[in-house]
Amino acid sequence: MSNLCSYGCGKEGIYHLKNGKFCCSKSCSGCSEMKKKNSEARKKQIAEQKLNGTFKCNFSKFGHTAWNKGLTKETDERVKKSSETYKNNYKAGKFKILRHSHTIETKDKLSEIRSKYLEKCPNGFPDVGWYKIQNVNGEEFTVRGTWERDFGNYLTLHKILWIRNVYLKYIKSDGSIHRYNPDFYLPELDLYIEVKGYFSEKDKLKTKLVLEQNKINLKFIKEAGIMLIRNNLDEELNKILVNFN
Repeated sequence: MSNLCSYGCGKEGIYHLKNGKFCCSKSCSGCSEMKKKNSEARKKQIAEQKLNGTFKCNFSKFGHTAWNKGLTKETDERVKKSSETYKNNYKAGKFKILRHSHTIETKDKLSEIRSKYLEKCPNGFPDVGWYKIQNVNGEEFTVRGTWERDFGNYLTLHKILWIRNVYLKYIKSDGSIHRYNPDFYLPELDLYIEVKGYFSEKDKLKTKLVLEQNKINLKFIKEAGIMLIRNNLDEELNKILVNFN
């Protein structure tokens, strides 16, 4: 009676290994089932290394390096020829660069995940300080930068309820769905507030779309307003906020 491979591939175990097991190959690494398991284990290891920032692809481990390492089209004829061939083929339409395109539903989901990630993961903006402050109900929120911190504390001091993590949808001209996460929402006043320093053209376009599609009451507090509350905490709210223009 023949023995089956001890590693689960279902083939006949024609080799008796030193560990006492039978295998379809001279070594267990040659078994198709073991190759599959080792490949899955390696993929998992690489994913974990990429996640914690320790992954390195060491070509020397495999006994070779890329043939064009350190070479340019100015120093090597092979690289120059390859570059020219690539350009000519591209111009002739012989190939095109393929880009993966997500569906609108997937883009919407990714936008939601990204918004929540940035809110919960301060490391998304490593160059800006993050602070934990409380609203009048004692709920703790994480805010980004000293402007948001000071404005949030100002609202709490004046017994004005505020919350964060409110998401509004808006659609770009290409049909893609995005999410807008205002810095503060005052539920008792039904008022959204954005703490804003530099206002880029991209930000202006996003704000315009949000206002047009959601019909919300949105105001801004800029540097002048922040300076007012820092120097005079009794300043009225309507005097430190400005409209979008």
